[in-house]
Amino acid sequence: MNDAVVGMYGYSKKEMIGKSPELVSAPGMNDLEKVVEHTKKAASGIPQRFEFWGRRKNGEVFLKDVRQSTGEYFGEKVVFAFAIDISKRKLAEDKLKESEEKFKRIIRELDVGFYSSTIDGKLLEYNKSFCVILGLDYRRDHTNSNLPDFWQDIADREKYMEILLGKGSIKNYTIHAKRKNGDKIILQVNAHVLRDNEDRKIGIEGTIADITEQKETTEAIINKEKQYRTLFNFSPNGILLEDAEGTIIDINPAFG
Repeated sequence: MNDAVVGMYGYSKKEMIGKSPELVSAPGMNDLEKVVEHTKKAASGIPQRFEFWGRRKNGEVFLKDVRQSTGEYFGEKVVFAFAIDISKRKLAEDKLKESEEKFKRIIRELDVGFYSSTIDGKLLEYNKSFCVILGLDYRRDHTNSNLPDFWQDIADREKYMEILLGKGSIKNYTIHAKRKNGDKIILQVNAHVLRDNEDRKIGIEGTIADITEQKETTEAIINKEKQYRTLFNFSPNGILLEDAEGTIIDINPAFG
C-alpha cells in the first residue's frame, strides 16, 4: 500500500492493512463476492479490470477504476491492485449521456421532420414527423432507405447536392418530393454537411417541412390576382378603384 491509497481513502496504513475490501466499499454499491473472484483470477495470472465504488473515511462515496495483476513482493507472489478515482470522469459521462437523451427526446417531439444520412443519401436517423411527412410507417425500421427515391426529379437533387456540398449548408430550400405512395408534395429543407476530425464530408443532417398546402394557397392567390388583373384591364366597362377615404388608387384602360 502506498501513500496514494492512504490519500485516496483517508485511512492510515495501520487502519487498512489486514482489513477486507468491505472497509473501503460503499455500502450496497458493490458485489464483494465478485471482487473476491476478480482477485482470485488475478492471482492465477489473468489480469483484471473493474469499477469499484469506494468510501473514504469521512463517508464520501466515489467511483474508481481498478486493475489487478499478479507479481512478486519481497519474494512472495501477490496481487497488485492499481486504482484511479474516476468520479469526475463518470460525472462528465453521465451529464453527456443526459444531454444526449434530452437532445434525442427533443428531436423525437419536433413537429418538423429530422433526419441524418450518408452523403449518397442512405437514411441513418429520423424522427416520427419525418415518417409522417413522407408517408412512412414509424413502427418499422427505415434505416438505409434511399432518400433520392423521394425526389420527383433526380436532376433536381443533383442540383441541390451541388449547392449543399459547395456551401456546406442550405436554408429554406424548396424541393419537389413524393411520398412513399407516390403523392407529390413540396418540402422546405434546411440541412448542413457533417464532417469528421479531418474535415472530410461524412454525412448530412437536416430538417424537412411539408409546405404543399402553403404553396398551393399562395399559387391560388396569385392565379386569382392574374384573373382579376386580366378582367380589370380588358373589361369594356370603365372600372375605378378607391380606398376607404375615397382616394383613387387605380383605373382600367376603359375608364380612361
